[in-house]
Amino acid sequence: MSEDLNTYEKGINLLRQGKTEHAIICLKEVTKHRNAGSSAWFALSIGYRQWGSHTEALNAINKALRIDSNDITLLVYKADLHVELGSEQEALPIYRRAIEVGDTFEVLPDQLQSSILQAHRKVSQITQSMFQYLDEILGQHSKDKLPSRFNRSIDLIKGKINRFEQQPRAFFYPELPCREFYHKDEFSWASLVESNRDMICKELQALMASETFLPYMQSDHITTDNSSTKLVNNNDWSAFHLIKNGKVDPIAKQYCPNTLALFDSLPLPRVKNFSPMLVFSKLKAGAKIPPHCGYYNTRLIAHLPITSEPGCYLRVGGQTESVKEGKLIIFNDSIEHEAWNDSQKDRVVLIFDIWRPELLDSEKEALASLFSSLNLYKA
Repeated sequence: MSEDLNTYEKGINLLRQGKTEHAIICLKEVTKHRNAGSSAWFALSIGYRQWGSHTEALNAINKALRIDSNDITLLVYKADLHVELGSEQEALPIYRRAIEVGDTFEVLPDQLQSSILQAHRKVSQITQSMFQYLDEILGQHSKDKLPSRFNRSIDLIKGKINRFEQQPRAFFYPELPCREFYHKDEFSWASLVESNRDMICKELQALMASETFLPYMQSDHITTDNSSTKLVNNNDWSAFHLIKNGKVDPIAKQYCPNTLALFDSLPLPRVKNFSPMLVFSKLKAGAKIPPHCGYYNTRLIAHLPITSEPGCYLRVGGQTESVKEGKLIIFNDSIEHEAWNDSQKDRVVLIFDIWRPELLDSEKEALASLFSSLNLYKA
């Protein structure tokens, strides 16, 4: 053991003296032993690098990382080797891995500060170079003519938007695609709903002249979302439920008979004591609904804006849509979403839920039975 240590120290001294060839001979001798540590392989890699043999240097540093895969110094050194070899794409994830390891320290040791700084600097340089190259390639095409999903993929690469997943608060159904918005042309009934905006608006006006909208979130509203607590019992976001948990409000029958008849003709989820849902939602001028996720990913939410001025928006995941009067917006509310009204007038949308179009009829039947049973269950 002491002989190996002496040979290792001799190899290190030879490296410092610039006697690279002799250093490599000594360090190779050390690494022949089964108990050779990562420091010996690291030193050998440095020797090969100085000697100009980058392939051997990579082989040696890989052996060091097999012994200590989370060593920040080794990771940054390996990434630097790839950069020298012109393989920046190989280097990028290794620099990022070093940064991830560094983030696990409550206080980063002083001896690792320079390595982490180097990793951050290189990640920035490589990504900026890659983005510049992408812009040059994509500059040959008009962004407006490229598919929207393709454009979002580029925004994700550049970090302009984040990737969001379905995170329903009550029930998750597997293997459903994580789509944020759905186009109205995917639904045969959409044009019928839009064409009835004026009729619905007249009935809404009659309803609002007689009835008071109540806060959308009331004190008995169950929520674990602290960001939404300020909206509890707050009329900034208020509502009138025409149909709630599948039950029609008698006042809705009086003031909105044609609206109810229209939606009775649509293929909405019909689950005893559960759905459909049909509600007028009012967001006051200047108000905002903070980011939150819905309860189920087996449904989509549709908004028909009845009154809306420029400055009203809905963000779902990484996409934001303008809320335009009479134009349906259909989205997956199990993905984080938020809404805001920067206009000078209140915004009112008619909200209803629909089954996810990806579900089979047999799945809808099974889910309807499940939801009805759970809703009736009393612990």
